[in-house]
Amino acid sequence: MSEENQYYFEIQKHDSEIILIDNKILIIKKELLSQKGIPDMKQKVNIIDDKLNQQNKLQIQINQSIDECSEIINGLNTTLYSGKIRNNKEVEAIELELQSKTNILEDLNPKSLKVIENINKLTELKESLEIKIMTSEDNWNNLEIKLKEQIKSFDAKKNSLIEIKNSLSKDLNKNVLNLY
Repeated sequence: MSEENQYYFEIQKHDSEIILIDNKILIIKKELLSQKGIPDMKQKVNIIDDKLNQQNKLQIQINQSIDECSEIINGLNTTLYSGKIRNNKEVEAIELELQSKTNILEDLNPKSLKVIENINKLTELKESLEIKIMTSEDNWNNLEIKLKEQIKSFDAKKNSLIEIKNSLSKDLNKNVLNLY
């Protein structure tokens, strides 16, 4: 009976080792799924791309507004200094319009500079992140191979333990074995 008990304890020991191996394999598989955060970094690049597109559209709108104001100012100046206006009220109206458009133009220039600054920062951030992604992907490829080899090694060890356990348990009482 003591030899039989020894087998039960060995089976229990092998079961514990199998559980440990399964846990290690699970941890490795989770790491494989995470891909060291590369998908998250790619998602951030997409978000940056969206923000860059928004900033570029805003820059286009500001540039169009600047061009429109400049054209209107040039037209008003041409009208004002052409000598065709003889009425002081028209002159005052044109000067007010000129002042209004000049103020709008002065407000647009700092906004344009801020948008350009944002575009430059986003572009730098995107380029930095893309370099980090390329480096991470290179490192990941090597690590992925190693992790898959570890899984194969753990699977082989687990299968070996299962075979040993099955060979030990084949001659044992199944009811008692279930208790262990």
